[in-house]
Amino acid sequence: MVLKRQGIPHDNMLHWANSVKSGDGDNHESRAAAYYWGTVFGNKYGFFLRDREGEPPNNLLNYGYAILRAIVARGLVGSGLLPTLGIHHRNKYNAYCL
Repeated sequence: MVLKRQGIPHDNMLHWANSVKSGDGDNHESRAAAYYWGTVFGNKYGFFLRDREGEPPNNLLNYGYAILRAIVARGLVGSGLLPTLGIHHRNKYNAYCL
């Protein structure tokens, strides 16, 4: 775990990870993501906000996500599935419902 190796408190991350339920109505996943990215990049870049159009390193993270999504989508299509159709994942702003 990156936070543990860096000596950063991470007990709340473990709590959020164990508390995520189907549908994540309590937004534990988003809380964990906000804490993680803010902690990992916050010290180096000052205040860090994960944003699609944000300042670096957002562009590098977006590039990495695009590569990972392409790999997953290729595997899904190779298995005969459609990566644009999600199960219980509907969002009019997100065409990629993995």
